[in-house]
Amino acid sequence: MPYIGRSPTQAVRARYYYTVASGATSVTGSDDNSNTLIFSDGEFVDVSLNGVTLVAGTDYVTTTANTIGSLSAMSANDVVEVVVYDVFSVFDGNVNSDFSIGGDATVAGTTSLTGKVGIGIATASEMLEVFNAASPAIQLNDGGDYQAQFVLAGNDLEIRGSSGQLELYNGTADGASSTKHFVMAANGEVTFSAEDPANAAFNSFNANALTVNKYGGTTNGSAFTASSSNATAAIAAENAKGQIGTVTNHPLEIRTNNTVAMNIDATGAVTKPLQPAFNCILGAGNQGSLAVSTLHTVLFTEVYDQNADFASNTFTAPVTGKYQLQSNLYINAMDDATSFFQLMLVTSNRTYYAIIDPRAFDSDPGQCSLQIAVLADMDASDTAVVKLQLGSGGSAQSSIYNNSNFSGFLAC
Repeated sequence: MPYIGRSPTQAVRARYYYTVASGATSVTGSDDNSNTLIFSDGEFVDVSLNGVTLVAGTDYVTTTANTIGSLSAMSANDVVEVVVYDVFSVFDGNVNSDFSIGGDATVAGTTSLTGKVGIGIATASEMLEVFNAASPAIQLNDGGDYQAQFVLAGNDLEIRGSSGQLELYNGTADGASSTKHFVMAANGEVTFSAEDPANAAFNSFNANALTVNKYGGTTNGSAFTASSSNATAAIAAENAKGQIGTVTNHPLEIRTNNTVAMNIDATGAVTKPLQPAFNCILGAGNQGSLAVSTLHTVLFTEVYDQNADFASNTFTAPVTGKYQLQSNLYINAMDDATSFFQLMLVTSNRTYYAIIDPRAFDSDPGQCSLQIAVLADMDASDTAVVKLQLGSGGSAQSSIYNNSNFSGFLAC
C-alpha cells in the first residue's frame, strides 16, 4: 500500500491508550504501553473516550504541549485513545545530514555542492571522485554528434575525442581569455605554441612554436619543426634518411649543456668551439746550449688552447679518441760530431720518433729541422709531450729555435 510521508515501519500515525483513574481530566506522558505522547500540532490529533470520538475544542483542548486537557471528569478505568498523525511538507530547503537516493535523480537548474562528491563510491577522497571497477570514465556530450571522454585504463589516463582537435589553454585566472598552448589535430599533428617567446616551448632557444608533422602518401616521412619570428628549424625523417637543419637561411647550432658545441653557418661552414685543439711555440728566445747524451723536454708556450687541455709543456686528452698531433723542431748550430738528434713525441700509449745523424755532414749544419705528424690513439687523461734526445759526442752548442712548434686536435 503506498504512503505519503514516512514508511509504515516509521509510522504515518501514532496511537496511544490511557486507562485513567476516577476524576481524571487530562492525559499526558507515558501511556499504557509506555509510549510517550508527542505531537507538534493539535489539528492533527484525534481523541476518543471509551470508543466515542470527542470533539476538539469542545470535549478537549491541546493548548498544553503534548497534553490532552479539559476533559470532563472521567470514571475509573475509562480508556482514552489518542491518535497523532505525521506532519510533513514537500521539501524545499537544506539537507544538513547524510542522505541517499536509491533510484535515478534529475536535477534542473543550477546546483551548488560543497564538500567532496563521490560518484559510484560511498566516501570520496577528493573534491570529485568517480569510481567504476570496470571502466571509470567521465564523458562530455554536447547533445549532438560530438563527445569527449576522460578514461582511466589500468594505470593510463586517456583523453579521447570523437572528432576535431584537442586543445589546451592556460594563462588567466578565469580561463575564459587564456592562450592556446597545445593543439593535436584529428590527423595526429601536434603543435606547441606561445604568443610570448619568453614563455614558449624551448624558450632557451627563443622559439615560440614546435610542430610535429606526420606525412603520408608519397612523402613518406615525419618532422619536428620549431619556429621563431625569423627562423625555422626541423628534425625530419624522410625517404629512408634522417635530416636536421634550418629551413630558413639561418645558421644551425648544436648545443650541449645549453652551450654551442657546433655551429654551421648559412654557407655550410662548420666550427666546433668546444672541440679540443691547441697550438704552441717555443717560449721567448731559443732553448740553447743543449747538452749531449741528454733527453731534453721542449719548453713550449701556447698560442691558443681550445678547451684548456695544454699546460706545463703537456697536452692532456680530455676524452678517449684519435688525436692528430704534430711537431716541428728548428735546430740551430747542430754539431756534426754528435752521434744523433732524435725528436720524440711521447704519449701515454706509445712514443713516435724522427731522427737524424749529423755525422753524415761534412761540417756543422747551420740549421736543420725535425718533424713528426701522427694520428695518435689516446685515452682520456693520457698525455703527449715533445722531447729531443741528443746522442754522445760533440759539444753543447746546439739550440732549439723559437719558431719550433707543437700542435694537435681531436680528430675523431
